Amino acid sequence: MENNTTETNNAPKPLYKKIFTLTFWQEQNHWLALLIVTLVATVGVYLAIHSLDQYETTDNKKYFDDPHEAEYKTMDAADISYITSLINDGSANMLTTIESAEQEVEEGDTAPVNATTTKFTQQQFKNNPNNRAVKNFILAQLPYIFPEDTTKIFALLDLQPNNLVVTFIQNARFKVKSYFWLAGPHTYVEVIFWTIFGVITSILFYIAMAISKGTGFKPSETPGHLAKIAYSPFISLIIIFSYNYLSNPDSFFDVSASKGTLIISFLLGFYSSRAMKLLDKLKDIVLPYGDDSKSVITPTSTTDPSLMAANPAGSTVNVDINLNDPQHPDAEELNGHISQTVVSLVPQSGGEPIVLNKTGEDELEGLFAAQNVPTGNYTLTANLTTTDGGNYGGNQDIQVINGENTYTLTLTKTEVSG
Repeated sequence: MENNTTETNNAPKPLYKKIFTLTFWQEQNHWLALLIVTLVATVGVYLAIHSLDQYETTDNKKYFDDPHEAEYKTMDAADISYITSLINDGSANMLTTIESAEQEVEEGDTAPVNATTTKFTQQQFKNNPNNRAVKNFILAQLPYIFPEDTTKIFALLDLQPNNLVVTFIQNARFKVKSYFWLAGPHTYVEVIFWTIFGVITSILFYIAMAISKGTGFKPSETPGHLAKIAYSPFISLIIIFSYNYLSNPDSFFDVSASKGTLIISFLLGFYSSRAMKLLDKLKDIVLPYGDDSKSVITPTSTTDPSLMAANPAGSTVNVDINLNDPQHPDAEELNGHISQTVVSLVPQSGGEPIVLNKTGEDELEGLFAAQNVPTGNYTLTANLTTTDGGNYGGNQDIQVINGENTYTLTLTKTEVSG
């Protein structure tokens, strides 16, 4: 009877029960597969909601009935150059007020003798002979422009003086039909989706790099991945709001833009750790704390001996590694090796070095950390050998105190082997 019970307990669980356990998804291949499926599903949802109510241009009313399916465009430099030529050509043929009066007198009409001369540059653009040609050219370059938007902009355009028309058109944003939602509140949906795309792509890249380098996948990182997918869209929105607010306080809720918004959203998701650092800097601007004019004395081991007291739990040491090689032809390529840096703490009193491990999921950031480091004096050393034979190194004497210890070390080129 006991043997049967033991065999029952040791029997493998069926698959449908395993998939509801955390250990199942923390396995490297399972987690990788789930992320890929999640990314494909998210892309599918994105494409589905953007493909709803897609009308043909022949059904003009329905086609422009969804104003959120739009983006803003501006005329490029080549278009502005041609428009400028049209305006100048038309202005050269415009009559001044005196010339017009003299023409009327010749035809037998009565005209004031003291008519004031009005130069063509000061006349409204609606009087320019090439007025219609300019508008037709804009419509030709932007075939899917919203009719209501065109009516408003062209009405304002007619009232501009000839000498300001080019500037007006350069600064005008024309609302055109688009596959993307880049006009109005629906822009927030685009930001959220593209940030999620960036986050999941970044995690997949990180896992693939860990597998290829043989460092292995850490199951304990899966909760952090899930948390990042959840909070990154909000960080993207806050950073975009903050940028708009700091550049133009009157347009705090205006995130309408071109496809550049999608690029920024994806990058904020892919480099979410950098986005967190940027958000940390923004807090000092938006929410300044205390009076900077007052000097604050930072406690040291000399002024506060308790900082060097023995702590059974040890302290945390964080190091930010930077590479400096002005002669390297490709700085981005060089920075791609930074995660391979060997960082260690050598006790000055003697003993085995303490190795710092790479942290974060951004392969281009040289963030390393060590836990449970005893307080004391150390020599922080870092060395990197790149695949092209470049050797980089650096060292710094530091003092580890109780609590969080953060240092920055810049590596310089020492030699090239071979």
